[in-house]
Amino acid sequence: MRSERVADDISEIVIVREPLSVVLPSSHVLAMTNPLQAESDSQISLLDIAGEDFVMAASWRDYVRSQAKRHHQITFDPAIIQSVHEYRLMLSFVASGKGLAIVPASTAQRFSRSDIICLPLQPAIEADVLSVIWRDTQTNPLVAAFVESLTQHATEQLD
Repeated sequence: MRSERVADDISEIVIVREPLSVVLPSSHVLAMTNPLQAESDSQISLLDIAGEDFVMAASWRDYVRSQAKRHHQITFDPAIIQSVHEYRLMLSFVASGKGLAIVPASTAQRFSRSDIICLPLQPAIEADVLSVIWRDTQTNPLVAAFVESLTQHATEQLD
């Protein structure tokens, strides 16, 4: 996630983008809406979760809000009842029923638990989960070589 308040002499190349998922307790009504449908086939919209409480960092809420408005013309203002920056703790709060969370899909997969359900957002909202950022005014040739090498490697991996 990149702040909108970045200096003009900063450059960024996004290496990996991925869709966001909603994490909810397995006992939540939206997790049990269609018990015959596999979790991998289910989806959830921001409108479905608009009135819910959330467990997440305030900066992440601002990012999701701005992306929903920018790409889908949806006004989404999640109510954060607990500000959390560490994913394991966030998912524990979700599992205990304190609120929902919105996280990158890989995070939802990496911290998979039986007491939570992770559903992809529809329409999809993507997040920059890995970027290289550097100051344009730098003169160290190693920085330029690193950026070039990293972007070349990322391009090869995506092809």
